[in-house]
Order: sequence, then C-alpha cells, then structure tokens
Amino acid sequence: MMKSLPLPYLLTYIYPDLYPVHYEINYETGEWPSSLQLSYANIQSDGAYILDAHDVMILYICKNINLKWISDVFGVSVFNQIPDDGESDQIMNKSLNKFNHHQLSSSVDADDQRPTLLIPIAQYDNPTSIGLIQFINALIDNRPFKPSFYIIRDVSKLRHFFLKYMFDDRSES
Repeated sequence: MMKSLPLPYLLTYIYPDLYPVHYEINYETGEWPSSLQLSYANIQSDGAYILDAHDVMILYICKNINLKWISDVFGVSVFNQIPDDGESDQIMNKSLNKFNHHQLSSSVDADDQRPTLLIPIAQYDNPTSIGLIQFINALIDNRPFKPSFYIIRDVSKLRHFFLKYMFDDRSES
C-alpha cells in the first residue's frame, strides 16, 4: 500500500493528523481546525478529536465534553449514551485482528446524482453537527479508498486504540 499512495496520504499514514472538533467549525468558509501534535498533552478533558491515520479515522470523545455538543452531534443528553465501538460484545475479531468498525463508503444521492459519503453519525440541523460532518467529508473526499471509522469515548475498552497513535509521547526506552 505504501508504494502506491500519493505523498499527502502517505504522510498521513506515517504520522496521522489530530484535529480538535469540539469547537464550532465554520463549514461555510471552509475554515477547518488546525492539526495538533500527537501528544496526549494536547487532549483536553472536555474535548472531542478526529484522528486521521488515512486508513483509520477515530472520533475520540472525552468524558467532560460539553453536553450541548453531545446533544448537537449525537442527539443524546448524556455522555454514556454516545455510541462507542468499544461496547460491542465482539470487540475484536481475532481471525482478522480488526476491531468492529464502520467502513465508510460512497453512495449517490438520487435527487442530485452527486456522491455522498456515509459516516456513522447522523447529521442534525445545527451548525455543530453540520460542521463536523462537512469536516469529515472534506478529509475523506478525494481518497482512493475510504477509512474505517471508529467512535471511541475516553472510558472505552478501545481507548488504547486511540492512544497508540500518540507518537510524541513515546520515549526511546
């Protein structure tokens, strides 16, 4: 795979991008969040983050996230009601060594015949939800294949799956 990836995707595959998405995303102007250094020191206890590792995309949600953000994005009122891919009875398929995930795929909207991307987050009629969906779509829009998408809360059994990408926290020992 590495030999055939275009350079921007290869760089994201080697050193993923981490974006804070708990702020209002101005989707109308296309002003997207700036990438953060891959260190847990940059993770705020009241934040939500998109980790883009090219073939894997994780929405990581911290437990002190604003309840309005939870309501706007997921339509629920409590942190524990947020869907979490780590709560599945079959967290890991040992034969494939893959976690349960949502494979993003393209479909065509019958009304305007343009491809739309399907992600496991419903879009609600508010700026927070629309901005997050538009940002994810912008990240994956022109990729040769779509990443696996995970929703992980910071109290999840899959928390380590997110933390393993915090490359800058590693030491030589």
